[in-house]
Amino acid sequence: MSLKDLVWEAHKEAETKPFVKVLFSGNIDPKLYATYLYNQFPQYEILEMFAMRAGITQQMPNIERSKSILADFRELWPYQDQNPTVLPVVNDYVKYINYI
Repeated sequence: MSLKDLVWEAHKEAETKPFVKVLFSGNIDPKLYATYLYNQFPQYEILEMFAMRAGITQQMPNIERSKSILADFRELWPYQDQNPTVLPVVNDYVKYINYI
């Protein structure tokens, strides 16, 4: 079974969530999108770090996304003196990846 097949049900369910609907609509508030990016960044960064250490990304140039995510956040976030809140689930995910 392919990865696509394995995650299909979860993918379809995710598309029904209110935030995902707003995200896909193209009408998301820039501050909300910036907050989303800020929370995505540490998750991508930790995965990329471990993938790089394991040599997984050597054959996949330009696959890394964390730097672009952070750059997009900085472009959209209007407050220089404060950052959005990092959601507890993000911290939990980063801790889990460090653990395994």
